[in-house]
Amino acid sequence: MGVLTLLIQPLSAQILDFDTPRPPTLDQPTAADLLIEELEDEITRLDRALDQRPVTEAKIALRRLAQDLLRDTDAPDARLWGLTIARGRERLDAELDAAPPAVAVLLRNDIDIPRFDLPTTPADRDRFLRDAFAELATQRPIPEQWGWVPVARDLLDEQTLRAWLDASLIDDDTRSTLAQLMDLARRWTVYAPGAAELARVLRSAANLLDFAQVLDDETRAEARAVFARAARDLLVPELRDDAMSELEALAALARPLAWASATRDRDIRLALTGTIAEHIENLAAAQPAPSDTLEILRTVMDQVDAARSLPSEDTLVRPLRPAWRAIVADLSRSADRLVELIPRILDDPDPMSSPSIVAPLAAHRRLLEVADMLTDLSDAIRDPDARAREPVVREDRRLLAATLLRLGQRLDDARQRSDALDELRRCAQQLRTLEDARVPEGEGDWRVRARTEHATMSGQWVQLWSKPRDEEQEDELTRLARRIELLAGIAERARDLDLVRSEQARADLNAWPAWELAPHPLDVLLAQAPERLAQTAEVFLEGNLARTAARLDAYDDEYAVPALMAHLIRTLRAAGLSSRSATLPELCAGTPQRPAILRDHRDDLARVCLLIAEIPAARHRNDPADERDIRRYANYLAHNLLTDLEPTTHAATP
Repeated sequence: MGVLTLLIQPLSAQILDFDTPRPPTLDQPTAADLLIEELEDEITRLDRALDQRPVTEAKIALRRLAQDLLRDTDAPDARLWGLTIARGRERLDAELDAAPPAVAVLLRNDIDIPRFDLPTTPADRDRFLRDAFAELATQRPIPEQWGWVPVARDLLDEQTLRAWLDASLIDDDTRSTLAQLMDLARRWTVYAPGAAELARVLRSAANLLDFAQVLDDETRAEARAVFARAARDLLVPELRDDAMSELEALAALARPLAWASATRDRDIRLALTGTIAEHIENLAAAQPAPSDTLEILRTVMDQVDAARSLPSEDTLVRPLRPAWRAIVADLSRSADRLVELIPRILDDPDPMSSPSIVAPLAAHRRLLEVADMLTDLSDAIRDPDARAREPVVREDRRLLAATLLRLGQRLDDARQRSDALDELRRCAQQLRTLEDARVPEGEGDWRVRARTEHATMSGQWVQLWSKPRDEEQEDELTRLARRIELLAGIAERARDLDLVRSEQARADLNAWPAWELAPHPLDVLLAQAPERLAQTAEVFLEGNLARTAARLDAYDDEYAVPALMAHLIRTLRAAGLSSRSATLPELCAGTPQRPAILRDHRDDLARVCLLIAEIPAARHRNDPADERDIRRYANYLAHNLLTDLEPTTHAATP
């Protein structure tokens, strides 16, 4: 048997961990080998067909392309594209059957002629596939939301953009290029994201010039020169990525420059314009930025803006308004203090090592967290069905609301403030966990009993929080909070499992270019998960909390992949991604735009998909050791990805 080392590069943050599982070394035939053979059999059958020859040749070319991509073991994204084409080949065949023969000829030429010299970088592969399938994609409407991120049509509002083009300071060549891209986007849907991204970057960078009057003549001239050079470089394919980065760097300066234009404080204005001039000088000389000062400044501006754009107290229930007023007043003073710190931040070569800078930033962030906590508390205790002019407390939370009112009133007393804030935080955290502990309906008697247990614990929790507690009652609340926390863990895993077992949810995730997974390997992976979760719930209902915690840890070690999938599905659904007509939109997605969801995680996401696809092949080879190693490494990658995506709720478990 030959040996194939699969997906040899783990997440970089874990390379020096000697307990880290190694990527599995798999005996052949792997899942990719079997799929390549299956495609070869189809190619042989198609090659014998003489009817509709252009369409048949295009179908053969599709399968050849999938084979070549699947063989690229050094590039996870290439193998995932191969899997996407292979899994979607019947849909692609149907699209070819419905299209004019000329479209089939174009597709065959685009993917067959360069097949032996395929692009070697992910970005070039993305563009190659988009360009090859662009004509086929125009034959029927693509969903409103598709690709790496939803295509926001209003970003490409032609009338607005053309008016901006006419009034902008960009040169004629760049204006003409953007106009051509807009025309392309109107005729070829697949180019809409690229045109919208280019328009966004150009427009954001040009905003810098709107405030340039506060800069000296030399700096203004340098800024315009950088803008013109980057715009021209957009026309050169090998310079395009660097040009976009330069324009993004200019765009990042527009906001601090607007602050400089608006402030009446001379010291702040001079500090901002001096830093901006330094960055423009470095851009003009094609040198890297001198430090991460601009990122720290952006953080300060974000926090100040957040403090100055808080909602009105009328949006909260009345018992929480005393606490809200106290925190808003503190935030106003804290925001003013941060603005006053700007000159020191920009003058310090290492501002984040200075306690006099770090401490106010941290204190302001904590106040913002308290404001968020109060709005969450208000949402948790308000009556969503009440028809009133302002939010009102729901009936079963009135006693709790009285406690929250007392805690909020104590914030005005400096001696009681710290303890009152701690109590508010603890109450908010426990209430959030209590809401999360509601087990969803579904298969299994344990769910009914768990929901009954949740109702009982909810009543107990409200009673304990509704009056002052002695030491014995405080211990009782601590024990109850631990039980609620464990039930919330069971409920969370039940929600994740229900979601990833849904056919529609899987289709939604597979519609995203960074994920492709057939139902069968996932079903094999999850086969024992419902039973394992039910057993854990039974242990909890018996009252053994220590064993429950241990079983939840063991469940996470074995089923990190469904937790990752559930997170991705919710994220993509929140962004509006549609699964309709999935294969063509995926192939035409192009390179991920800069704000694309999980843009920097695509390789490890591809590795997870490719590993799971190997589980049935390992079973076919009757190789339980391979299957165990595959599961372990896939879950390890999923754990690490979840840690990156949700650092406060997941921990990497090698």
